[in-house]
Amino acid sequence: MKICDVLASYKRSDLNRLAKDKIANYVGLPADILRNELSKVLTTYDHIKRNIQFRKPPGYTILDIIVHQQDYSVPIQEIKNIVQEEIKHVIEEAKSREGLKEDKQYDLYAKMLKTAWDFQEDLLPAEANLLSALREYLNITRGEHRLLEARLEVFKFTQTSFNREIEHFAREGIIFTHETNYVIPEETVERIKEVWGIELDLEPYRRLLSYLTSSQLSSALGRLELTKSGSQETKINRILEKGVKPSDLLNTLTVSDLIMVANKSKCPRRYKKDELVPTIISHVKRGKDIEMPKIEKAPPIEPRLVTDEAFKEALSKFNTSQLSSVLAKKNLKISGPKNQMVERIVNSIYSLTTILDSLRMDELINLCKLYELPPKGRKAEIIERIVHYFRNYQIKGTKATPKELFSIYEDLSKQNKNAYRDVGIDDKQISLPTITADFERATLYIFESIFGLTVKRQTPGREEPDGIIKEDNIILYECKTVLSPPYELPIAHRDQFRRYIKDQYDKLEPHAKTALKCFILIAHSFGDKIEDILAQIKIEPYIPFCLITASDLKFIAENWLTEQKGRVLPTSMLIFQGRYTRDKLKAKFV
Repeated sequence: MKICDVLASYKRSDLNRLAKDKIANYVGLPADILRNELSKVLTTYDHIKRNIQFRKPPGYTILDIIVHQQDYSVPIQEIKNIVQEEIKHVIEEAKSREGLKEDKQYDLYAKMLKTAWDFQEDLLPAEANLLSALREYLNITRGEHRLLEARLEVFKFTQTSFNREIEHFAREGIIFTHETNYVIPEETVERIKEVWGIELDLEPYRRLLSYLTSSQLSSALGRLELTKSGSQETKINRILEKGVKPSDLLNTLTVSDLIMVANKSKCPRRYKKDELVPTIISHVKRGKDIEMPKIEKAPPIEPRLVTDEAFKEALSKFNTSQLSSVLAKKNLKISGPKNQMVERIVNSIYSLTTILDSLRMDELINLCKLYELPPKGRKAEIIERIVHYFRNYQIKGTKATPKELFSIYEDLSKQNKNAYRDVGIDDKQISLPTITADFERATLYIFESIFGLTVKRQTPGREEPDGIIKEDNIILYECKTVLSPPYELPIAHRDQFRRYIKDQYDKLEPHAKTALKCFILIAHSFGDKIEDILAQIKIEPYIPFCLITASDLKFIAENWLTEQKGRVLPTSMLIFQGRYTRDKLKAKFV
């Protein structure tokens, strides 16, 4: 969170409190200007260094905990317990001496540290500066310093010391309250890390260390007077645990070693050590060493010149060899029976024009004969003639009544043409488009005849939803049959639904646009990832996508017939986001 965003929630009295002793003539400044001035003053390196160095415990612990949260915030109600537990943990680690096993003059540094704290029970700036110089000379890491400090009497948790440090950081604009959290602004976090000498966060530092060979890590550890044995992972963890600065580590390497690290991390080359070290650190800090996966831009979806049903009807005249050839040319899966090949082409990004253009001239002439169209003209003219024919093509269903189709509704949704035998229809000449047309007729029967709703049917040959329910609310619905369930929402359909919603919204008068409430998708079943796919579709305007399986819709329709016969279904009951399962439907309908 940026400091300007934090200050935007502060009242004038809070701004005045922060500005006191920091900004001249702050009382007369407009609030916006005062916020801007505070944003600058409170994030300077000098201001932050002055107010976080030489603090008594648990000051460092409080800041360290917040700085290492992902969003640099901790709930106000939880921070005291977190700090208390961390202090306890550090004291126990210090007693175990697990982190103090290197061959260093720990006793000398610990004695100087105790002497500094014992004088007036505080650490004065001059004493702190001397300790910093001694720490650097003795090669004591920041982590080791903290463990040695934890062995002193001053390193403890009390309510008084906790309140003192929190109040100090809040007064000086280091820590802020935002809603129910203590938060440190992003700009302040960066300055705190600079003051503490944290050149890299844990994750990028670990990445940097991974670019070093095992022998290079051993060499660096030896020069830093740290244990150099163990596996590569052990050495990396030791460096991180000891708090070794990246610059100190890299400075132990030769120029040739640094150039090798630069090459591995894709960092610009430099040929002087004092240039290479900061360049590598900055490069890794900015994540420039991470090779981002190349996102291949999907080719655009071609305009749908005909309805899906007409497209299927056109492809039904292709032989299996022609379908396989088209699929291969378009890098689509070629296996499966003819019905699956047809589905795959219709669900692809390609238009009927493009598919026809994949055929040879003699194949197009033969198709014209099957379509009963004149086969004269050049290839482009023949293709245009076929497309024009199917643009106005109306798919006819079987002679089965809507009520009979309702009885085999679930079978229709999965293109099971054998089910027609149950209603006395010969299934030998039934095509996929015919099954789809019957599924749409059965769905219309449910909404019109069973639920009693007013439905505008799809205009033949038009790119429109299968139905538009027009009551107090306007609801679009679309039926999708699949030969091999579940329905996975192919790319072509995503673009299709987006157009349907936008077109219907644009047709509405301004005062009626808010009535467009939902898009219902009806299919045999739905793939596991369909809701994630729907969430990624950018649809303007946004309306909920309701997913209902054919079996669940039939179940509710049957219950409505027996228990609510004669009543009109309230359209509000059809508005739902996500999978409208049988149990959820029953709760509303039954």
